[in-house]
Amino acid sequence: MDPAAGPVLYGVRFEGEFTLDPAIADQGRALSGIWDAYVRLDCCGWTAARRLGADRNPAVNAERMPSFFRSGDRLAFGNLYWTKPHSNLSLSVDGSIGPLCRAVRDPSRITVTEQDGMLSAEIPMTLAPLAEEVPVVVRLERTGAPPLLLSLSLLHLSEPTGRSPISYA
Repeated sequence: MDPAAGPVLYGVRFEGEFTLDPAIADQGRALSGIWDAYVRLDCCGWTAARRLGADRNPAVNAERMPSFFRSGDRLAFGNLYWTKPHSNLSLSVDGSIGPLCRAVRDPSRITVTEQDGMLSAEIPMTLAPLAEEVPVVVRLERTGAPPLLLSLSLLHLSEPTGRSPISYA
């Protein structure tokens, strides 16, 4: 300590990363419902617990991705998202699959082309690697006509950024 300047203060920064397997994260059981992410730090006799959220590395968004996983005899869907307005991390499991649209990171990259009366759509999505085939129903809405439902399936992906062909049921 310098008597003229006063005490010198130092900051401590902790960084970490985690991987969550929603199929076994609840004490060996599959998660269900909405879960909020907290971090607890015990250091030098001081303890703090905080929500994970707004103060984060921007690269986290590129690594955060929805996933399909096996939960017993059924296929479940897990979606990590940032809450509004506080931007904290939460995980929705078995809720609406509507948030699957969050897997479409850049809607401007969606392309639809027509050739010989056939439509072709490419929808780039960021999903965790698929361990098995995932059934999907796509709803195409048209003005003045009933919606058209297509039964598809996403096939195995080995890489999160890989392409998955679809098959029509």
